[in-house]
Amino acid sequence: MNHALPYRVSIERDADGLQLAVRTLFEESLRRHRLDELTDRISAKEAERIRADEPLREISPGYYTRAGYLLELANTLELGISFPPDCFTQADIAGMVAVKRARLEFEREHPPCPRCGERQDNPHQTKCHACSQKLRGGRS
Repeated sequence: MNHALPYRVSIERDADGLQLAVRTLFEESLRRHRLDELTDRISAKEAERIRADEPLREISPGYYTRAGYLLELANTLELGISFPPDCFTQADIAGMVAVKRARLEFEREHPPCPRCGERQDNPHQTKCHACSQKLRGGRS
């Protein structure tokens, strides 16, 4: 009997999947930040209900592990810490490109308030949720 093996994806080479994982981590971080802001104004039960309503992750956990590694690597490089070029694999470089694309996409969808810097829920908000600065299409 001939059994077909399941299709295997090399996570470190799947740029689209990694970009989705990084974007998901950014969105989760923003939701946690918003919930932290609310915790002193809502009950523990309501906070738990909000946590329970978190969207489920769409892809394999390995993508999020790899995305975390790539975010740490990108942040280290942004700090100006240098590494010899030969210590990076093609997969590392492609992954950091995915991080950059996910970050740009996230920043476009959640622009910061020009007054307080707080990320907005979408680029079309007319008022900052944190400081009430008047916004025009995500810009003051």
